[in-house]
Amino acid sequence: MTSIISDFDGVRTPNTAWIDEAGNEWAEVNRSDGLGVQSWVEHGNGFLIISKERKDFAIKRAEKLSVQCLSGVDDKIGEIKKLSLDKYLPHQTIYIGNDINDIPAMQFIGLSACVFDSHEEVLQIADVVTRREGGRGAVRELIDIIE
Repeated sequence: MTSIISDFDGVRTPNTAWIDEAGNEWAEVNRSDGLGVQSWVEHGNGFLIISKERKDFAIKRAEKLSVQCLSGVDDKIGEIKKLSLDKYLPHQTIYIGNDINDIPAMQFIGLSACVFDSHEEVLQIADVVTRREGGRGAVRELIDIIE
């Protein structure tokens, strides 16, 4: 079994948010990414969304895809190390991120990936860089590459 750990903002979304007058925040996700994740999981693989932000829509999206989501995680690497005792073994896991707070996790995991429009420091260390930008089918592209 192979697992993927994915950041949310900037990877599953195009790194933008809409905020209405009441302060409610909205984000755009890509349906192709969702279908790719569902296929990935149906084939017995693990998928985890981990996000620094505390966002209900990330959790709701994960629920719709039947995957786990950890939001409000300040120490991603610490959380991943805890999870690696279970099913997210570093040598069998791929981490996909886009910004500098993803770098420690990317360096800990066996294979790191990032979206095309990632921060320059992330682009320099990633093992795989997608051709697509975050929220524009990059997760599906990664899944298609490794399936």
